Amino acid sequence: MKKKSLFKRLSSVALAFLLSLSALTQGITASAFSDKNQATQQWLSTWSYDFRGSGLPKGYDIETGKYNDTHFTGYFASEVPYFTTSDNNYAYCINFDKLHNSGTVSKQQTLNDYMKNGHIPDDMQYQIKEFCIYSYKGKTQYGYSKDTELCASSVMSQAVSARFFDESTTGLSSNETKLLNAYSYNGSNASSHHNDLVDCYKKMKSEMLSHYDVPSGTSNNKSIIGKKATYPAKYDVKTGKWTATVKLDSSLSQFSVSKPNAVTSQKSGSQIILTADNEKDLKNTVITITKTKGKYVEHIDECSPLILSGGSDVQEMVVSCYEDKDPVKAYFKLKIDMPTGNADLEKNFIDFFGNEE
Repeated sequence: MKKKSLFKRLSSVALAFLLSLSALTQGITASAFSDKNQATQQWLSTWSYDFRGSGLPKGYDIETGKYNDTHFTGYFASEVPYFTTSDNNYAYCINFDKLHNSGTVSKQQTLNDYMKNGHIPDDMQYQIKEFCIYSYKGKTQYGYSKDTELCASSVMSQAVSARFFDESTTGLSSNETKLLNAYSYNGSNASSHHNDLVDCYKKMKSEMLSHYDVPSGTSNNKSIIGKKATYPAKYDVKTGKWTATVKLDSSLSQFSVSKPNAVTSQKSGSQIILTADNEKDLKNTVITITKTKGKYVEHIDECSPLILSGGSDVQEMVVSCYEDKDPVKAYFKLKIDMPTGNADLEKNFIDFFGNEE
């Protein structure tokens, strides 16, 4: 296989998590992305899918940059395949009808390198990152069963790779609805389980769409912190300390606080209280907050690996995508208000009687 054609193929987003029965007859049984860490195909017997008559259009093909992927117009399977790795991760793969070969040695690459090739629009790159962060990783996060959250991750990966994912709304687009309706629960109370699948997908979508949101009253640019993200620190005569009370919004609960060693912080609800013994420790000090969890997902510092199949002679894997603009950070600045009883305030008192300079 030529290197050029390999990287063109590897540019396809390894997300869809969907493998058809026809593809399985061609030998898709296992995939290895390194000589030490292998991925093995498993089967989710509680769910099935059938795209025949779904009403879905052709999906986006990243190899060509065109909407010519016919898998969402006629593929079906009685079980949903997925991958687990030898280091206990869940991996996601898209290459329909491409052979996965057990034991093939592969190199690893970062998402940025992976994104340099192929027809991958900017918004899709962000969607890939967000999906990898909020997909199922072996622990339920959204309040549903393992199988439901695993299946919802499968559906989400397909929505992103086929460009059915609609980031203009927190609700479901027509194609997202059709994609979800193509899935059925293989057991009793099927309607209830399907409702859970839809709700889980919506929660995952909500996490993805809000991933880069920061609390109101902060700046996402450390170099540009305006008045709305600047807060006064005052001297408290009762405690003998300098204190700043910063009121943001409820999303603050998703962020941790980084501050100088001489400053103590207490986070409660939507506010942060910062204290210091000395004025200089708060004067013009920039405080950083870092997103550590989502609305539902407790830990967002890990990403699901992506398997890239290049055929019989080579395979690759994206090992991490928590980089570039991740982790999400926000900033605010402190300024000093004149404290009661110091010389500056005494001067202001004199000015009050007209002795202005």
